[in-house]
Amino acid sequence: MKKRRIVLGVMGILLLGAWLARVIWFNSTYPDVTRMTYSMGEMVALEKDVIDYSSMEGYEVQVENAKIWEYEDFVKYYQVSEEIRNEVEVIDPMGAPERVYDIEITLKMWAVQAARQMELPSWIGGCRRTLPGAADNA
Repeated sequence: MKKRRIVLGVMGILLLGAWLARVIWFNSTYPDVTRMTYSMGEMVALEKDVIDYSSMEGYEVQVENAKIWEYEDFVKYYQVSEEIRNEVEVIDPMGAPERVYDIEITLKMWAVQAARQMELPSWIGGCRRTLPGAADNA
């Protein structure tokens, strides 16, 4: 019985050591993502996405306004229907969030070709947006 405890203890320590070695190797092999901070209102080129490698070249984004809302205040201000509120609870089993981060952005496409259609990435799909025509994006 005592031998079994010792063997299990040693195996646990070896397993923990192997896991720790892997974490140290991974963190030294793969560098951290470069973080850049921009001022509110500054126009920033989106360029190439380092997560899914899609290209957003020719697009610029500008954060016009940002505000953290209590969820209930957000729902009242934007008059969110009960139907949509129920969808949030179906989609997210944890229910509605305590707070909502409301961001107003301007998305500008400055490199427009005549025959090219404006294709927005999927992360913009759920946003309220006003998109001017291609001729207005000079």
